[in-house]
Amino acid sequence: MSKTGENTPDLEGDAKSGPKGDDSSVSFGNQLEEGFWNLQLENLKKAINDAETSVSHLDVKTNKRVAQILLEGLMQIWESRRNRLNPNEIFSDSLTIKSCENKILALDIMVTTFEEDENDKADRDIAKASAVARSTVMGAPGAIASPGRRPNTYLPKLPLATFQGDLLQWPSFIDMFEAAINSNVNLTNLEKMQYLKSACSGPAAKVIEWFPIEEKTIKSH
Repeated sequence: MSKTGENTPDLEGDAKSGPKGDDSSVSFGNQLEEGFWNLQLENLKKAINDAETSVSHLDVKTNKRVAQILLEGLMQIWESRRNRLNPNEIFSDSLTIKSCENKILALDIMVTTFEEDENDKADRDIAKASAVARSTVMGAPGAIASPGRRPNTYLPKLPLATFQGDLLQWPSFIDMFEAAINSNVNLTNLEKMQYLKSACSGPAAKVIEWFPIEEKTIKSH
């Protein structure tokens, strides 16, 4: 008979080797998960810092969105990771996550502020452009002024004709002066008189030299 136990497998040894293999697998899985956690957390902190130090609205908004996505990934790792942590480690990780959430919330406020500032600037630019457009229209020939508001003075673009006292030149001069100055509703009588004085020279200037520049003067001449 063969000796009992010579070729019998060591069941106790085999039983012990199984759990050791499982422990090794669990340990490796934990280390891998720890590595993922640290990498995700590092990238998250970098994205938050990039957003906080950005100067343009687009950069802040982009980096904040990246940080939000990384935080979502970190929370997925956390759901698995927390089951093997002790209370102190859970508390530490919870503080880290809460800190990141608060910083992202602050970035949301920063983005909103940027958008409000840009909207205010756009409104100011539109108002300024509208004011310029209204001013241009009011200054155009034939423009009608709004009631209760003095229209912008429109100056003729062509050089005014001058009159030196030659009676033969008087008809053409007065026609041009009437069309360019006297019929311009955007000019006051005082301004019209000033134009008349500046257009006359020589003997003609001497004739009106002593005319006072007053409202009643232009009405009576």
